[in-house]
Amino acid sequence: MPGTTVKGAPFSVLLRLIGQQYLGRMRRTAERLRSPRRIFPTLLVLIPAAILIPNFIAAAVLRAAAPSEQIALWLSGGLAFYAIFHLVRAAWQEPEFNFGLTPAQQLWLGGAPIPRSSLIAYKASIVLVPTLIKASMLCVIMARDTPQPWLTALAIFGALLALELVRMLIFTIASGCHGRSLVYLRLLGTGLAIAVVSQVLLRTVQQWPGGWDHAAPVRLVKLIFASIGTTASDSTMQTLALPFQPFATLAIADRFDGSCWLAMLGIVILFGTLFKAILVADRRANAACLLNEQKQLAAYRSGLNTTRKRTKRTHTARLRTLPFWGGAGPLMARQLVTLRRYRTAVFISLALPGLLALLPVFLGTWGTGTILDVVGGLAFYTLLLAPPALKLDFRRDIESMVSLAAMPLTPLRMLIGQIALPVLLTLVFQTVVIGIALVARPTSILQTCFWMTTLAGTAVFAFALENALFLTFPHRLKQEGIEMFVRAKLVFVGKSCLWISATVMLGLWAMFCAHFVPPGFRLPILSAGVLGLVWGLALLMLWFAARSWRRFDTSSDLPA
Repeated sequence: MPGTTVKGAPFSVLLRLIGQQYLGRMRRTAERLRSPRRIFPTLLVLIPAAILIPNFIAAAVLRAAAPSEQIALWLSGGLAFYAIFHLVRAAWQEPEFNFGLTPAQQLWLGGAPIPRSSLIAYKASIVLVPTLIKASMLCVIMARDTPQPWLTALAIFGALLALELVRMLIFTIASGCHGRSLVYLRLLGTGLAIAVVSQVLLRTVQQWPGGWDHAAPVRLVKLIFASIGTTASDSTMQTLALPFQPFATLAIADRFDGSCWLAMLGIVILFGTLFKAILVADRRANAACLLNEQKQLAAYRSGLNTTRKRTKRTHTARLRTLPFWGGAGPLMARQLVTLRRYRTAVFISLALPGLLALLPVFLGTWGTGTILDVVGGLAFYTLLLAPPALKLDFRRDIESMVSLAAMPLTPLRMLIGQIALPVLLTLVFQTVVIGIALVARPTSILQTCFWMTTLAGTAVFAFALENALFLTFPHRLKQEGIEMFVRAKLVFVGKSCLWISATVMLGLWAMFCAHFVPPGFRLPILSAGVLGLVWGLALLMLWFAARSWRRFDTSSDLPA
């Protein structure tokens, strides 16, 4: 570009690139939504969202105001919680190099004469619009609690942007950790997470009034949120949240005075420190990665190549013995290889919901009622938390869609092979939790089989729905921007509406059986109706997901 130097205008060019990307994505999204297969599910979500959002805003505005001091503690402590969450993710997930740039960005920007500082600013600028929307939502929630809304908006927007820089810093540091340093990082992140979760659970158990009834789940949720707020306000957590204190001070200020100037000065210093720290961490991470590759090359040249060849032959022999199962066997084996890489993260992602599902057993009385609450909690976690935790299906194969489309498999067999492993893992998770809950009071085999069959149908429905949504609205795993933010919120609203609709349908079916079915046939007909509803929806969603895969166009549907 004539007149452009390396130090002159690369960031302005990157800003133009961001603007063009947003415009291109908006045009592409608008064109995609015109197709019937996308506009129908979008309308199904937008209609209840248009009803729920005004109610949410009214509830946030009309509620009682909270003390400003408590709001400040919650804000700083909540940011510290998110920092610990990112630390755990960075320690256990696959390293994120080059600030998490996509392959296309690495191709066009990684080798360009652009300073690393401009790339950091580019990554931070990408999330400006989603950050602005998140800040607007938080401002609506905190409208009753803060005296100066414009100061609150400024503080929240800056806090979320600083949290993004903290995330970049943590992931950049983690990308340069190998061997012993990686072990130390994992111990640090896991230790902090266990300490926080233990404090929340301990406070919940200590404040539990005792007993368990049908209103106990609502009381439990409220008590857990209260325990999270108490833990965020704890002195230890506030010590960890010290870098975020200027944002909390600015958010609750009742007028613009000297304390606001000091808080803004602290915010500017924090941003500068984070920016410089990311540059230093990036330089050291690149040096550490180069040193690690040199060590691996030296070890390879020292005689390990014969061992590697023998291992490769053994792996080839294993591939020849894989069961075919109509094409699903090799796909499951491929997902098993991915599971081995992420086994620790998957275990942690499922362990916490399992503990929460078992809380009714530990907090309530021993009996069938509490076990039914465990089953209900498992169904809720299966629908909302299991699909994000077990991304061992089409969602992790976005770069291999062309190869998958070239396989001589029918759409249904391809779908079954992709979701078989995550469904199987969910069934194991459900079986373990139900087994622990049944220790409280053994029930009949028929009841246990009914619960497990219902939960199995819920698992099939959840993963078929998740893959159908992904194939209809494809995206990358770590894709960022306004489109992903809106998609996540709409998917959450849609799943919540599905959960509410299923609960209403089950309640209506139970009322019908109670009033119109003879007592001797009431329980069998009720059970058969529940199983028919669950598995009917699961099979319907399997068909819809297979249809979405058949209509997936690798030439136009793949994200940029």
